[in-house]
Amino acid sequence: MTSIELDALAFSARIAFVTVLISFPLAILAASWTGRRGLKGRWVLDALLLLPLGVSPAVIGWGVVTLLGPEGPAGDWLSKGEGWRAVAAPHALVLVACCLVLPLMIRTMRPAFEAVDLQQIQTARTLGASRWSAWWSVTMAQTLPMLASATALGFAAAWGESGASVVLAAALQSRWPATAPDTVTVPLTLLSAMQTERGQGIALRLSMASLGVALAAMLLSEWARQRWRRRALPLDARGVSR
Repeated sequence: MTSIELDALAFSARIAFVTVLISFPLAILAASWTGRRGLKGRWVLDALLLLPLGVSPAVIGWGVVTLLGPEGPAGDWLSKGEGWRAVAAPHALVLVACCLVLPLMIRTMRPAFEAVDLQQIQTARTLGASRWSAWWSVTMAQTLPMLASATALGFAAAWGESGASVVLAAALQSRWPATAPDTVTVPLTLLSAMQTERGQGIALRLSMASLGVALAAMLLSEWARQRWRRRALPLDARGVSR
C-alpha cells in the first residue's frame, strides 16, 4: 500500500475510535433512560433520538456546516467566545460521525436495558446495595454483551460513513480552505481515486480493507448479540428448537 492509503486507513481508524469513545457513554445513558418501563412520552423521545437514522447523511453534513461553520450562529459564538472552531478537521468529521453513530448505538443497546430483570435490582437494593452499585452490578452485567455489540457496530458505521463527510469536506475546501483536513478518511480517498484510471488500484485496496474492517466488526457485533440472547432470553424466544 502507498503512504496515501496507509494515512487514510489510520485517519479513518482514529476518527472511528474517537467517535465511539464519545458516543459510548452517551448511548448508555440514553438507552438506559429510554429503556425504563413506564416512561411517559417515550415514543416522542425515541423519535427525536433516532431521527438521524431517517435523515440523509448529506443533510447531517449540511446542518453541521450551516450551524457550526464560521458564518453560522453557533460557530461564530464558539469561535469568538471560546476560541474553538467546531467545523475544523478532524473535529467536524468526528461531530458528523457522532450524529449518525449515536442513534444507531442507542437503538442497538436499548433492547438489552428493556430486558433487565428488575427483580434482581430490587434484591440487590434490599441486600444493601446503593442505586449506583445495583445499576453497575446488575444492569451493566446483564447488558454488557449488547454494549459490546453496539460498540462494534458503531465503529463500523463511523469507519464507513461517507455522505456527511463528503458534504463537509466539500464545504471546508470551497469556503474555508484553512479548516480542510490534510489527511482524509478512507471513503473520501476512495471517492477521489475512483475518478482517475491510475486510482483504480487504490480504490480496490481501500475497498478490500474496508470490507475487512466491516466484516470483523459485524462478526464481533453478532457474536456479542448472540451471547446476550443466550443470557437474557428464554430458549423459546431465541428462535431455536429445544
